[in-house]
Amino acid sequence: FIEILEVCINTLLCIRGVYPEGAFVRQRAFGVTIYMSHHQALSEFISGQLMNAKTLFEKQVVERLALCIIAANTIIEQYDFTLQLTPNTIDLNQSIRDTEDQVRDFLIKLTALETQLHPLPIGATFTLLLHTRDNDQVNEFLDNPQCSWGVDSSSRDECTRSFEGVPSIISIKRVSTSLLNFELNLQIRSSSSGTSPAAGLTPLSS
Repeated sequence: FIEILEVCINTLLCIRGVYPEGAFVRQRAFGVTIYMSHHQALSEFISGQLMNAKTLFEKQVVERLALCIIAANTIIEQYDFTLQLTPNTIDLNQSIRDTEDQVRDFLIKLTALETQLHPLPIGATFTLLLHTRDNDQVNEFLDNPQCSWGVDSSSRDECTRSFEGVPSIISIKRVSTSLLNFELNLQIRSSSSGTSPAAGLTPLSS
């Protein structure tokens, strides 16, 4: 599951133009063309953050991981990944095949965002944020000097930026198998002109 998140984050940073396309290489994952950074500092940051938080995912204390795209110190797009591991299964081989098929469809939907969203402002940046349940394990995680995550929980709120106004919420895709439940929702700032911020995407609410 860490590898799936890593692929999604890298691909989104590329197709949304947070970093130039030349900073990424095309690869194949689950039969789909995706993008992975070949910039060492960026690659190490993303993989390091995810591996650092792996224990919290395994202990089911993470409610969601947010990839926040920021411009003028304001979140303009937020990609919320929710993930629940459900490792108990009778037919493991069939469950793996089902998961691979659904992840393939998920990545196809993800890469299609390249043509469905308006371009970002020049100079947009990103941050990663964990939304967690209040838990002693979370506090221990945050107290680790090697932890550089921003974590939003009921006891600690490290989120310093927010949307201006009420964002539109768009359901991108869901994976549901006997191995995992995985969903991506996009929160996107409404256009100041009142027009839809995305083409071909239907908000759940606005």
